[in-house]
Order: sequence, then C-alpha cells, then structure tokens
Amino acid sequence: YNINQAMLLVSSGLKTDGDQNPILNVKSISNSGQLIRQLYLKSKILTERYHFDKKIENLNICVSNYKKIDTLVENLVHTAAFDQSVIKTLENLPDYTDQAIKTFILMYHLSNNVEYLQLSFEFSSKSKSIALKKLAENNRKFDRATNENLKSEYIKLSNELNDIQNK
Repeated sequence: YNINQAMLLVSSGLKTDGDQNPILNVKSISNSGQLIRQLYLKSKILTERYHFDKKIENLNICVSNYKKIDTLVENLVHTAAFDQSVIKTLENLPDYTDQAIKTFILMYHLSNNVEYLQLSFEFSSKSKSIALKKLAENNRKFDRATNENLKSEYIKLSNELNDIQNK
C-alpha cells in the first residue's frame, strides 16, 4: 500500500499496529491534520474494498481508523489554537464523520452489535460539538475585529468632532 508508506512518513516514526496504522501517542504527533487525512483515505479505500470482496476485516480496520481520527481531532480541538491547518482539518470533519457513521451502521447491520450504533451516535454528537466550538471561536474573532473597528471609528469621529469644535 502506498497509503501505508504515506502514513509512516506523516506519523513521524510512530510504531505501527498489525494493520500498518500508527499507534497513537498524541503528544508526539506534530502533523495530526495530515495523519487524519491519511487514515480517512485508507478507510475510504478499505470500505470500497469491502464492497468488492465482502471481507469484514476491512471494515474492522476502518472502525479502528475512525477511532484514531476521533482521538486526533479531539486533541486538535483541545490543545491547538485555530490556525489555518486546524481550520482546514475541521472543515473536512463532516466528511470524516459521515463516512465513519456509515461504516458503524454497516457494521451494526452485519454484526447486530449495539456498540456500533453507540459509536455512530457519539461521532455525530462530537461532530456537532466541534462545529459549535468552531462557530463560537469564529464569533469571538469577529466580535474582537468588530469591536476594534468600532473603537477606531469612534476615535476617528471624536477627533473630527474635536477639530470642528476647535475651529
């Protein structure tokens, strides 16, 4: 797999599990966004492969990958400022979450294991929570920018009023 080689490069020398996925030590990952993307792409490939060969192992690897993505996203949200790389990763979160939920529901139908329904609910809830946090952060930035603009405009108008009064 070329995707396995890409993940090894992106994961900064982390040890791998039997599926050639990195074993996460979240504190040591400097490029989580890229690793999230690689895990997502591998899961998409394995899902397509499942539809072709019906080997449930492919879906089991996907479930593991989505759990790792979830861990990486939580780490990004809780520890990082919302810089461009984090924003880009979070913009793609609905795609990752939708695919994960579809996989969990498929696994539920194949196994009748309620754990997969629980996982789909948790992912849906977390995705909404992260979206709300992102919205709140953007609103704070907008409010700060708006307040600065209003403050600048107020100072400008005050100075113009003082100039007019002094004439």
